[in-house]
Amino acid sequence: LNLTGEQRPLWDKVQSVAQAEEQKERQLCAALKPGAESTLLDRMDRTQQFLTARLEGLQSAKPSLQALYQALTPEQRAMVALWEGHLKAEFEDKDARASCDTMVANPYVDHVPVLTGGVGRRQLEHFYGRYFIPGQPPDVELVPISRTVGQDRIVDEFVFRCTHTTRMDWLLPGVPPTGRRLELVTVVIVTFENGKIHHEHIHWDQASALVQLGLLDPAKLPVAGAETARKLLDPKAVPSNLLMKRTISDDLL
Repeated sequence: LNLTGEQRPLWDKVQSVAQAEEQKERQLCAALKPGAESTLLDRMDRTQQFLTARLEGLQSAKPSLQALYQALTPEQRAMVALWEGHLKAEFEDKDARASCDTMVANPYVDHVPVLTGGVGRRQLEHFYGRYFIPGQPPDVELVPISRTVGQDRIVDEFVFRCTHTTRMDWLLPGVPPTGRRLELVTVVIVTFENGKIHHEHIHWDQASALVQLGLLDPAKLPVAGAETARKLLDPKAVPSNLLMKRTISDDLL
């Protein structure tokens, strides 16, 4: 049971609003880059403009989110609320115990590309408290792309964005902070059982992460960096088939 015919256009509207606001934010950030002559008052003005734009973005997204939420079944609403509570515990409250309290007694989490996570409450709460939560840089953003709500499952697709200023062993085991920007298309499959989260499977392109952090040379490999995230947020941002065109001459590609 995925989103119903009634729910799908509502989610498409949410996605459209989120992507439009993402584009506006990028344009604003580019326009607000400080110059050498920048004063404290100039910087305060830029910060005010940025925060005002973010608030306007939230206000514009709220009606479409309300409409979508009202179209969900009671069971779906409960799953969404629990999942949002789980994310809040991890990324806002930074509370490993509260995060695990949203899960069954014997949960498991697997970050598929690097095999990090945990099986069972004891290991998972330790992993969250010692590595995952402290391993989130202060500027982390989750930019939504799509969400599918099923009978016992939620699939979230989003861009995970941050600056690699913190050791992130849950994502990059053994790699010290590089100070570089990171944008990763991420997919999370969340499965529920008896009103609790049973497990999470988290997927991303590890090659893209390594390229962005300067740890993998993409020159002779069929891999890409932040372009993968940017194209998903805006299909026209990056031309299609660039990697193929390295070795194929085809004007229609």
